[in-house]
Amino acid sequence: MSSFIFYGGVRYKLERHALFCKKCSQTIVSTHIHDYKLCSCGSFGIDGGPHEGNHIIIHKGTLCDVEFRSVYSAMIKNKKIWLPNFIVQQHYKI
Repeated sequence: MSSFIFYGGVRYKLERHALFCKKCSQTIVSTHIHDYKLCSCGSFGIDGGPHEGNHIIIHKGTLCDVEFRSVYSAMIKNKKIWLPNFIVQQHYKI
């Protein structure tokens, strides 16, 4: 997963690195660079927090079993603008 998304000429930065496992209905969040989290059914893991080089690890599932819950934002004229989740989903072609 990338730490940045460019959309509409604006660079959005990853604020929250998270995913939702549809198999066990659990949202897992990695908050820093050495923070490996595994969902309760063991299908997916994430690591790296909102830093460059973060990872999504697929153990027993497929991409159909996961929903990305990462959040991106940008500062525009001293206001924080959040990138809608459907744009993040389109960016990763999920």
